[in-house]
Amino acid sequence: MHIINEWLQWRGRLNRKKFIWRNVKFLLFLIIFVLPLQTFLALQLGIIEKIHQIAAATGQETVSLNQLPLDSSLLIFYLFPALFSLIILPTTIRRAHDIGMPTILALGIFAVSSLSSLLFHGKTQPPFSTINTVVTVAQIIFFITLLVMKGEKHPNAYGPNPLAPAEETGEENQTNA
Repeated sequence: MHIINEWLQWRGRLNRKKFIWRNVKFLLFLIIFVLPLQTFLALQLGIIEKIHQIAAATGQETVSLNQLPLDSSLLIFYLFPALFSLIILPTTIRRAHDIGMPTILALGIFAVSSLSSLLFHGKTQPPFSTINTVVTVAQIIFFITLLVMKGEKHPNAYGPNPLAPAEETGEENQTNA
């Protein structure tokens, strides 16, 4: 239960080291478990066959997901990332809290990126490609900011400094006697 609370806690602050490690663990989980599952399901649902059919019909060697019709079998490629984004979102919000950013900023970036992916699926002509590029650049800048900025040293509106000793935060130092 502690692990679930640790990952899904929206309140409080998270320092850079924990933020980086949680993202690394999450990435490894995606690579080891989700990517093989997604590949297996894509084979079972015939998505790979659809890709080969489109490639043969258009004479292209590669086909992007944007060229596939948005149907129920393709939703697996959007459902998994959406679900896992909801898992990593609380960690991102807590890291934003550590540097003094409001929750609404992280939620806004998440919402805009999700909406642009759904609304502009398959649209590669301007202005849609420009909008997707701007959204992607904003996400990268936000993520780099979370990685490099130090947290506020003093307690802020979101809680005490996660790196402060227990005496400074008002918590009791619990030891086994």
